[in-house]
Amino acid sequence: MSHGNVAPFPWHALDSVSRDAARALEGARRRLRALGDVAKLEEAATGALGVSTTGLVRRTYYGPTPAADGGVSVILAPADAATVDQAVLVRAETPLAVAVARRVTGRPIAKVVDASGAPAPEVVGAFAAAVAAVARRAHADRALRVLAAGPSAPLGRDFHARTGVACTLQATVVLGEEAFDVAVSVPRAAADGAEPAAFDARALAALGRAPIAIPVVIATLELSRAEASTLSIGDAVMLGLPAEAGLAGRPAALVPPRAEIGFAARVGDGGAVVLSGEIVDAPWSAGSLGDDMDSNESGAQSSQKTMVDVLGDAPVVLRVEVGTCEMAARDWALVAKGDALSLGRRLGEPVVLRIAGAEVARGELVAIDGEIGVRIVEKLA
Repeated sequence: MSHGNVAPFPWHALDSVSRDAARALEGARRRLRALGDVAKLEEAATGALGVSTTGLVRRTYYGPTPAADGGVSVILAPADAATVDQAVLVRAETPLAVAVARRVTGRPIAKVVDASGAPAPEVVGAFAAAVAAVARRAHADRALRVLAAGPSAPLGRDFHARTGVACTLQATVVLGEEAFDVAVSVPRAAADGAEPAAFDARALAALGRAPIAIPVVIATLELSRAEASTLSIGDAVMLGLPAEAGLAGRPAALVPPRAEIGFAARVGDGGAVVLSGEIVDAPWSAGSLGDDMDSNESGAQSSQKTMVDVLGDAPVVLRVEVGTCEMAARDWALVAKGDALSLGRRLGEPVVLRIAGAEVARGELVAIDGEIGVRIVEKLA
């Protein structure tokens, strides 16, 4: 049990984010994913710079990039972009630009003493070249080019003057054993025009160890609302299947709840389910899971669907965990109404997002138009 002062959670201290800003920030992330494979950025940076490079997004916000006197900025855009509205602004503190320039040029560029001073032209050029090289290694099937590079303050002012309010992702980049600040800004117009990410084989693989459960359906019934409402304990629902034949060899389907398509299958010996490789439409009318299911028109009409299409409708349950209450069994036995239990972590530490037992991400609590939300700060493999 907990001892000491007990105080309510300080909700007033949470960052406040409007729904409009939250939608804009999601659009910004989609725009960045359209330019490059975010999962490949660390590997691309490590390969281009020859030193272990990792990154962690600390926060995202709606508004201009904070002033960064002495920093270095690069404006990057698709090679076929007609306007700067399709570009992104990458801002880095001068020490990072210098560290990158030293590795790119192989020259002993002096470490920065006065970070507020204007960066040297060779530092700006080398940093811009490195940003372009990393982006091209992690590209999303689009050629990229550098539109401009220079001191952050004037370049940032010009970028925001020409594109309006931007959505910004602020991150920490660890180069070797040194940590640096980086910010990436996307124009609001580009964020609004970004297409939602499609659920494909790559997105499925990105779920990692998160389990996906799909029910096995052996029959469907048509009931009226009145019939369904009268079902009670002890009632028997007839499936129309011969009992003497058992389930072995019967047609079945793996269908996510509320989905319109599923995997065709048959029940094998010992209760195993054998997939046929066909995709079938759902929901079916009564009797459509008969012996002719493998060759019915529904299967033909769904031949263009894939296994990924079905899995895209499978639900996952996301748990948000703010801590863990851990005590000896004898202490649990003494817990009573009104007791205060320790969360096992300090307020403000990242909350855990878990799917079916697997920890998939960590985040921080925020307030979105008066409602509690979780902003992702780290995605786990």
